[in-house]
Formats: sequence, C-alpha cells, structure tokens
Amino acid sequence: MPHRLTEAGLFKSGGWQRTEATHVLAAVRTFSRLELVGESLRAVLEQFAQADPDWLLPLVEPEWGKRYGRKVEIGTVPGGKAGVTTLAEAFGRDGQKILAVALAADARPGSGR
Repeated sequence: MPHRLTEAGLFKSGGWQRTEATHVLAAVRTFSRLELVGESLRAVLEQFAQADPDWLLPLVEPEWGKRYGRKVEIGTVPGGKAGVTTLAEAFGRDGQKILAVALAADARPGSGR
C-alpha cells in the first residue's frame, strides 16, 4: 500500500506521512470508489456477454477491451489526476450507455434481439 500511495503522489519518498491525514483518506476513498465503479462495469459486461453475446456485441466500443479486459486498478492510470478524471468520465459514459440500452423494454439480453 505505501508503494502504491507513493506512486499516486500521496506519500513523499523517504518521508513520514500520517495515514489518517485527511487528504490521504480522501484520495484513497476516491481510488476505491473509482475502482469499484470500474469493476462493477466489468462484471456487468461479463454477465451480459454470458447471457446474450449477440445483444452485447453492437454496444462494445474498441476501448472497452483495454478498460474492462482485466482488473481495474486506478493506481496504474497514466496521466496523474487528469488521467484518473478522464477514466472516471469514461466509466460514466460507458455506464450510461449500457444502462440506457439495458432498460429499453425491447432490447433486454435474452429477449432474442
């Protein structure tokens, strides 16, 4: 954990940092929430792929393989805070797209469409 926090810029190398410091806790909470959102989207995509791959195929975008093809780890996102913000926005767009199509009454997985 300290190594990951140092890479994220929350710890200074060779220094001491109280882990209950407000900015550290807020950053860890943000990472955790973003990872949960990414992992949730990945799980939904896997479930839809198993239920009805033909339904899911037209929704899939080329970047999704890179974003959801393996465990989502925010600490490895290039670009620092801007990169994390960009990824969070992508999660939001992807989630809205999946939700809008999944909630359409005539387009549910397994409905033969």
